[in-house]
Amino acid sequence: MKKIHIFAVLAVVVLVAAFAYAFWFNPNPNMFLQSSAARKIQESFNRGDIDGSIRLAEEATAKNSNDSMAYTLLSLSYSQKGTLEFKEQEYGAKAVEAANKAISFSPKNSEAYRALGYAYEIQQKYNDAFSAYNQAIVLDSSNYQAIAARAHAYDLFGDIGNAKIGYEQALKLEPSLDLTRLNLARVYVREQTYDKATAELKRLTQSAKNVTTKADAYQVLGTISLIQSQSAQAVSLFEQSVQLFASSSSAQAGLAQAHLLYLAQTLSTSSSMEVFLKHIEQVFDHAQLSLDINPAQATGYLALADATLLIGEKAEAKKIYQFMLDTAVDNDITLGAQEKVGMKAYVKDQLSKIK
Repeated sequence: MKKIHIFAVLAVVVLVAAFAYAFWFNPNPNMFLQSSAARKIQESFNRGDIDGSIRLAEEATAKNSNDSMAYTLLSLSYSQKGTLEFKEQEYGAKAVEAANKAISFSPKNSEAYRALGYAYEIQQKYNDAFSAYNQAIVLDSSNYQAIAARAHAYDLFGDIGNAKIGYEQALKLEPSLDLTRLNLARVYVREQTYDKATAELKRLTQSAKNVTTKADAYQVLGTISLIQSQSAQAVSLFEQSVQLFASSSSAQAGLAQAHLLYLAQTLSTSSSMEVFLKHIEQVFDHAQLSLDINPAQATGYLALADATLLIGEKAEAKKIYQFMLDTAVDNDITLGAQEKVGMKAYVKDQLSKIK
């Protein structure tokens, strides 16, 4: 077996996947004045039972068809379902409808505008999202959730400077925002301030209440390990992420890439064929699982293409890389603008090296 050059920038590409993972959204704890119905919806939401939160929110709107806050929570739940199931257009439209109903019943409901912004954001309608988030903040300048949400939209839009400012502003208002702290840690990774990122992420693995946020923290820690060429540690961290949230397509793709990096580091040594087969099988298995979960997961295709090239199937690898350029990267809603540019550059470089 000979070592192939493809691994030189692998960790940079993995960072793309971890950075842009779907935005988990916690409803504002002040909503409904902490009513019993709202607490039940939020509890269902935070343990990952989105269908349950939708059912409870629909029951609340059925009992009171003019309840602005119930429609707000319903909108947030629809958006989250669309994000997690990669059906952003279908559920985004439902979320917009529910948020607009909430606004019609209470035009000064800041949270309803935040929900409307999120519904537009998952559909990549960023200008509409910014308009809604801005209105939410005009109505309530202390709405830290709206400030954090606008920062995330900036993040996906490619404006990292305003994203970082927004994350820091939101955390100053409410230090317990775990997801915002996670997103800020990802900014630190981009800035290559890994010690600061690691400190924030380790804190989240211990204290985050939301299981998906905790899984994401392990995923970004795995990314840092990949960047630092610590492949065995990366495998362990991505495995912990997958154990917490097995349906994360980006974590599955990251685990595939971690096994791929491990192979890159051991192929030039005396590692056995048994070891090679074990890890290459893991690469293909997790890359395929990533794509089974989310057929638009660009990093899943990337791991699949890199592994295919590694075993010498150049023609097939070339097909996958070309599909990424033509379709997969642009269709992956979990990637921000800068991430898409970076991934396309990497793929073009790969294609240029296939003889």
